[in-house]
Amino acid sequence: MDPKPNHPDDPSLLPRCEVQNLQGCKVLEGHCQLDVDRRIVSLYPTSPPGDELDHEVFVTIDGDRLRLHNVVRGEGTGGHLRYDGRIGEEPVEPSP
Repeated sequence: MDPKPNHPDDPSLLPRCEVQNLQGCKVLEGHCQLDVDRRIVSLYPTSPPGDELDHEVFVTIDGDRLRLHNVVRGEGTGGHLRYDGRIGEEPVEPSP
């Protein structure tokens, strides 16, 4: 038996997902739906619908918490994706 009980509130006991590069993800109807660790996550970009994400975008899952990071290179990029919240929560559109 594991002497240490599993406390979901302790981030050190939660699984960590590989970082994924989402460059080229298509923006549809104002958001991207991503299959992250076999769970669909909706992310709302500042890019208009129809744009492609032409910069590097990375997703990290740390336990049940999802963090989105992006690196923009050059000019004329299609906007930013910003989201930091729990998987399963409805993400809100970021403020401009």
